[in-house]
Amino acid sequence: MYSEKYNKAAIEEMIEDGARYVDIGERLGVTKEHARTVCDKLGLKTKGRIVYCIECESPIRVRVGRIPGEPFCNDDCRKSHYKINEKYLVHIADDYSIPEIFDREWTQRSVYAFGLLFSSGSIIPKKSSDIIRFAISTTEASREWIEHIRSTIGAEQPVYSSGNDISFWINSTEFCNRLIELGYPTGSHKTDMIYPDIPEEFDTGFVRGYIEGRGHIHENVSITFPNSDVASHFRRNLSAHKINARQRQMKSSIDSCNLFVPVASVSQLYDFLYPADTEYFFEPFKNRFFAAAQKHRSTTPDNRIAIPPQKSPLLPEIVAQKLVKKYGSVSMVPPEEFEVLDLEAAVDGNDLVVRRKRYKHMETAHSVPVKKIDMKLENILELTRTYGSISKIPDDELIATGYMRTAGNSIERIE
Repeated sequence: MYSEKYNKAAIEEMIEDGARYVDIGERLGVTKEHARTVCDKLGLKTKGRIVYCIECESPIRVRVGRIPGEPFCNDDCRKSHYKINEKYLVHIADDYSIPEIFDREWTQRSVYAFGLLFSSGSIIPKKSSDIIRFAISTTEASREWIEHIRSTIGAEQPVYSSGNDISFWINSTEFCNRLIELGYPTGSHKTDMIYPDIPEEFDTGFVRGYIEGRGHIHENVSITFPNSDVASHFRRNLSAHKINARQRQMKSSIDSCNLFVPVASVSQLYDFLYPADTEYFFEPFKNRFFAAAQKHRSTTPDNRIAIPPQKSPLLPEIVAQKLVKKYGSVSMVPPEEFEVLDLEAAVDGNDLVVRRKRYKHMETAHSVPVKKIDMKLENILELTRTYGSISKIPDDELIATGYMRTAGNSIERIE
């Protein structure tokens, strides 16, 4: 069936030319999966695609689906291209000059570059070679940042790509030893990191470099550290400049921790890291930082107005308590005092209480049944104010108002 519908010889010719299943599918007008099924039924299989050796430019057939980083036709071409020393893949020191930015005296450029390197990368001694490597590995999305590091430290070493991963390394024992002298930690995890001994006047540049390397900006600013000691030193440094920061241990690691600068302090941190005379910075990070700072900056620093906190008004019930305390009892408070607060005195069971006024429209608006108070209750209130309490009202005057005394020295209405 398949041999009648599809030309086997034509497909074989396409495979010899290095066609893949997707290419065969396009030629036959079917999907890649259907083209694979057709080839299986015809007993055919693709042989991969052809690439060329980057040293001698000889054709190489590569397995289908593989994305070669740097293809070589044999080991001789690879050794010739990389000049392999023993078992360790290194470039000869004469090929690229060693960055000389970290000399014996700190400068604004060197302290900023040291902060960038301090935040990312690692110094890795190799047992198979006397050469020590400084390496940074990341993804293709961070290529611009890696190029910024290269230009800042003045390195000629290229950035290597392999699929979506990129890496940058400097194979120089002299360069790595100088970083270690300045306080750079060894090992890939850098849990033994300590805050380097940097003069106070250069501290801002180092902090800026580290935050640009390990900082993340969303609503607040988050900075990752390999251990709590360095995070505490950074927090004290920021606190000395009146910048609030909170330290939090990370759940994913025993040693690692984060430092959070809250939203209210983002603009202060930006002003601290990027003064007007700043020369060295990573522009994309600064732009994101500036946008976050401006979002939460109410006005410009020169026109910022301090607004005193406003006192919230007291609730009417609180004012009523003060009035009762002032006059001695609810019955002694003048009615006009309660009128201002939209309150009234009323009998609740056996007690004289203060409550919010009840209006007729409340029955309709809120569907709440409201008791109507007649003039007899007003007479009771007047007598209570005169004698000081309900218990002191004479019985004859109490009966004249339509109420009578009951057991327990309470009153009830005479029906």
